[in-house]
Amino acid sequence: METLHPGLYFQKKRGVPPMEGASTSTGAFVGVAEKGIVGKAYLITSFNQFVNTFGSYMNDSYLAYAVRHFFQNGGSRCYVTRTCHYTDGRPDAVKATGEIMEGATEPATAITVNATSEGTWGNGIEFNVTQVNDVDNDEFEVEITLDDEIERITGEDIEELEAEINSRSNLVNVIIVSSDFDATATVTLADGEDGLDQIGATDYVGDSATGNGLYSFDEFNVNIVAVPGITAEQTQVGLKDYCMQREDCFGILATPKSTTPQEAVTYKQENNIESDLTALYYPWVEVSDPIGRGKNPTKWLPPTGAIAGIYARTDATRGVFKAPAGYGTNLVGVLDVEYDVSDGEQDILNPARVNAIRSFDNAGIVVWGARTLSSNPEYKYVNTSRTVLYIRNSLLNSMGWAVFENNDEGLWGKIRASASDFLRNLWREGGLKGTNEDEAFFVKCDGELNTDEVIDAGKLYCDIGISDQKPAEFIVFRLSLI
Repeated sequence: METLHPGLYFQKKRGVPPMEGASTSTGAFVGVAEKGIVGKAYLITSFNQFVNTFGSYMNDSYLAYAVRHFFQNGGSRCYVTRTCHYTDGRPDAVKATGEIMEGATEPATAITVNATSEGTWGNGIEFNVTQVNDVDNDEFEVEITLDDEIERITGEDIEELEAEINSRSNLVNVIIVSSDFDATATVTLADGEDGLDQIGATDYVGDSATGNGLYSFDEFNVNIVAVPGITAEQTQVGLKDYCMQREDCFGILATPKSTTPQEAVTYKQENNIESDLTALYYPWVEVSDPIGRGKNPTKWLPPTGAIAGIYARTDATRGVFKAPAGYGTNLVGVLDVEYDVSDGEQDILNPARVNAIRSFDNAGIVVWGARTLSSNPEYKYVNTSRTVLYIRNSLLNSMGWAVFENNDEGLWGKIRASASDFLRNLWREGGLKGTNEDEAFFVKCDGELNTDEVIDAGKLYCDIGISDQKPAEFIVFRLSLI
């Protein structure tokens, strides 16, 4: 601002950007689907959108059921990735395809038609193209059909036709190199493959080089991760490792189907999964099956989708600091539990850090455990780990403004003030324990931490301590006569 003459001036002052709370309830699921590009993560905000993108229920896959129960139980957004078997980093799944040939003496391809994604779902797509007027006018009409789905697209010329099909069709993509074909030409797509013949545990986990499986979520902000129904050790350990590598998301695991409580404990011990960023749930649950046979068909389902929804519901109604367990965690859409856990049987599950899902006459089917798979007592509970994730992610998302600022008392004070305001609000919401701020948290960022040697190295240290909320897991009433 120029100040050339005496008088009063007004200038806006740039303050410290307030810290904003990070997302805590975006789900992420990997599984087998009917359609959808293999290895690509799609943002899904409703079950109808899932069906449009990935197809409907499948007898040999739990993915659609899990996503349905995620939304039914409180989830509002998730990323979903379709997988198949991979050979040397390439998917075995293949798109259905077909060709329309030129009418020349020597046959050549005029139009190549491919299904929009890999799989057998595309076999049988019928592609019909008609030249409406004479060849000089080059006006075309296309009809694309699959079962009851019909798409009609027109183009004034061959270039416009290709662009219109590739931008508007949900069924096919085309490559058009010539308009020299019959006035009416038809092709039925074939040779699509799902690539499931040799699918194994590692195909769900994926790897960072290929960017498939869990690693398809690398570029997205996801908070709750699951591979529904795949209980092989390699998959479970791979999911745990993925969450540990990212350090910003939490994994939900399930025990195998048709196990007793002791078998569930043995499974956990043999897999030796140790992590404060994962939790294990038992048993499987019964749900209605829209594609089952008979009257009122049902299906046994891993609880991971519903549990992810419970996490999201609890975050929205109570906060990430509330343990996602108790009477408020009724599993919507769940008809029964595969095994009715008794108090005595939970006596062996709970110390082994296997969270039970139980049915109570006065509460329905609820989550009755809130422990992580960590042996570290500081991170025993799911809500503790997820609260720490929430604070960590909020700091990383909101403090970028401080990078390359002058490393002095002014910057330290701004960081202290911003972090303290955020933690103060969290404490007032009930997210931290303590009767006053000093008991709930501290933020230290000063010259004692940031010595000349630290500053010369280009570093800045800020120590934060919190008093986390822990659930009342065991409530004991002690009654005496007076």
